[in-house]
Amino acid sequence: MVEPENAPVGAQGAGGSPGVLDRLAGQPIRLGPVAILGGLLLLAAIVTRFYGLGERVVSHDEVTHVLWSWNLSRGLGFQHNPLSHGPLQFHLIALSYFLFGASDFTARVPHAAAGVVAVGMVFLLRRWLGRTGTWVAAVLMLVSPFMLYYSRYARNEMLVVVEALAMFWAVFRYYETRQVRWLYVLAGTLALHFATKETAFIYTAQLLIFLAGMFAIQTLQMPWEKPGHKAVFLTGLVAAVAGCGVTFLAYFRDLVEVTKGFQAGEPAAPQVITPLLGMGLILLLAGSVLLLASLLSEFGRRLRSEFPALDLLVVTGSLALTQLPALLLTPETMARYGDGGDPQILLEPQAIQRLTIAIPLFLLLAVALGIAWDWRRWVIAMGVAAALYIPLYTTVFTHPLGLTTGTVGSLAYWLGNQGVERGSQPWYYYLALQIPIYEFLPALATLAAIVVGIIRWVRGRVSSPTHGTADGPEAGLGFPVPLFWGYWVVTSLLAYTYAGEKMPWLTVHIALPMVLVAGWYLGPILDRVDWRAFRTGRPWLIAGLLLLGLLAAGR
Repeated sequence: MVEPENAPVGAQGAGGSPGVLDRLAGQPIRLGPVAILGGLLLLAAIVTRFYGLGERVVSHDEVTHVLWSWNLSRGLGFQHNPLSHGPLQFHLIALSYFLFGASDFTARVPHAAAGVVAVGMVFLLRRWLGRTGTWVAAVLMLVSPFMLYYSRYARNEMLVVVEALAMFWAVFRYYETRQVRWLYVLAGTLALHFATKETAFIYTAQLLIFLAGMFAIQTLQMPWEKPGHKAVFLTGLVAAVAGCGVTFLAYFRDLVEVTKGFQAGEPAAPQVITPLLGMGLILLLAGSVLLLASLLSEFGRRLRSEFPALDLLVVTGSLALTQLPALLLTPETMARYGDGGDPQILLEPQAIQRLTIAIPLFLLLAVALGIAWDWRRWVIAMGVAAALYIPLYTTVFTHPLGLTTGTVGSLAYWLGNQGVERGSQPWYYYLALQIPIYEFLPALATLAAIVVGIIRWVRGRVSSPTHGTADGPEAGLGFPVPLFWGYWVVTSLLAYTYAGEKMPWLTVHIALPMVLVAGWYLGPILDRVDWRAFRTGRPWLIAGLLLLGLLAAGR
């Protein structure tokens, strides 16, 4: 076949068939109502996050972030200090300065962009939120006072929101598909979170506890060939859970007492293992041995293939172990380090002596866990995490001490501040002040969802609500996503209430799961509304009065 002489170059491929670009260009553009609404929602997110972004002068909390980023952008280097949290924010702000110049506006560009991305990422959870629930959650994410404010503020919170949504999306998708790439996404998002802020320790603990519960339930529901092994497993499970609880409470209590004494100028007593802490450690160790022995004896290699929760536990737990060497430092060292984040404190003889044991110990535990599970998948997952974590903390390999201040200093600084209780806020700061005043819409929906869930559980009718659409949440996906979101709300409220430091920006981490629960709960309710009735009659008047009532309540 001979092409016409006037045919444009590239209009036809070999044999006269059109090329890929021509086929794409020839596709008609279809703009349905959903696409138009999505575009408007994205436009609203961009406008609300970027309009007038540089008009407000940087605040006290933003100063160190923008100053150190400015130094980094000028080639003066950067040295990680947990006083201002992880290094990712500084690299992103420096990149913004490099691309667009240094100003109050460009200092906040990464956070505003993260705020826009967070609204869009809600749609990644569509199959669990349902069609209508996704739109509800996206709108709540758009108008949330805390999400909006910290999308326009040079602080880490919105970066964490994006990382958290990506992390849990990877968990849900792996449980559904068992595709290994989602484990790598999980490892990467965890590494970025640990390079962003110490809230990573709370998020990671929340995920580990939930996954451990899922794994325990799955193993108990499976048939055991030897009933004695199941009895040993139950005994070990009870001992391990009790040991974890006792160890945490005893360790945290002693640490808070020492840090409070340090702030008051009192000399620290020599570190000793109290009877309560010792009992907790013994229970934890004994329970872990019983659990491991019973599982290996009963399931053996099946543990690698039949338990998706275990896969997620290994990847998450391995990364967490690399961040825990600070637990073997003395409380006095952590109190001093938490007082200002001076990295030289970690280089003192006493600290070095302990870290030469702690760092290899935790790394060895992580490696042993990964090799026993699946060394090929584990090496790739840890490689993804290291490729993100190491360059950030070492400022692209120019500051090696950053690895110590990251893997040790981040947790040491955060724990060392628990007795300080900066802000001196009451225990009900989030429960009775921040959430009801600013995030009352998702809070009310979340409260209703929890009450309804408890009632259904009591009545023995616990089931996912029908969303009325073919693409709604599916009961057979395996991971109990709505239950996890409710658990996320409750544990976030408890964790940040229990923590010594209570600050406004931490409310973001409580509001985030509330937004998702609200979307999940309100979606099916809105689906059941007869919207045709609003074309006639007085429903519009009722809706208007209801809106005015909500606005009045919020005042």
